[in-house]
Amino acid sequence: MSETTNKKRVMALSSLRRRAAAGDIDAQASLGRALALGELGKPDHVAAWVALSRAASAGHAAARSDLAHLEANISPEDQIAAEAALKDAEDPAVS
Repeated sequence: MSETTNKKRVMALSSLRRRAAAGDIDAQASLGRALALGELGKPDHVAAWVALSRAASAGHAAARSDLAHLEANISPEDQIAAEAALKDAEDPAVS
């Protein structure tokens, strides 16, 4: 991969993460899908599950579908870690 292409991917990922963290539901769904499929490097099923869960909880239909697919394919250990990460992120006492 060229250095220019890699820089563009890093910038795109950074922008997507910022938008998702700010509550952009479409960005959360896109980030979750990209992380699950490894489109941004190595697949990260835990982070994907968290992002897709947030988008699905907000009513994003594609995120619900992607989450269902991920849940069918994620290891039990990763699902436990993802549920804990999601709970920690939503618990203001943890922050």
